[in-house]
Amino acid sequence: MPRPTMIKLKQKDVPEYRSVLLSKQGGRCALCSQVITEGQAALDHDHATGRVRAVLHLDCNILLGKVENFLKGRGKRLRLSGGTVLFFNRVQLFMDADYDHQPLHYKHLTPTDKKAKLYRKRLKSSKKPETKQKYRDLLEELKDND
Repeated sequence: MPRPTMIKLKQKDVPEYRSVLLSKQGGRCALCSQVITEGQAALDHDHATGRVRAVLHLDCNILLGKVENFLKGRGKRLRLSGGTVLFFNRVQLFMDADYDHQPLHYKHLTPTDKKAKLYRKRLKSSKKPETKQKYRDLLEELKDND
């Protein structure tokens, strides 16, 4: 059986290799399939073997690293069951499901909540009485519109 090639890229060769590989990928990220724009390409590699895998968006590469680190460390249940593919399919279904029938989480700030928070902050830092009154009125108006 032939041995796999042991060519090791030099740092100066990475931009050209990344460009060639990205071209072979049709200019698209190997994970999300979206077009990779200038400055957003990362040459991904397997940290265990050192082998280059593909060109990804920088953020896709970061997320992949977090997933791999999770699976190596705390993802024991998924590793043992061989259920990683099933899990990620379920993640997609879970995230795309309709949750409109559920209440809002107590930490979620609606657009009105965000305005009220801003008005309270401005009220607190206001020096002039007329400015303080302006923000009290705006807060009262928000309450009335609820």
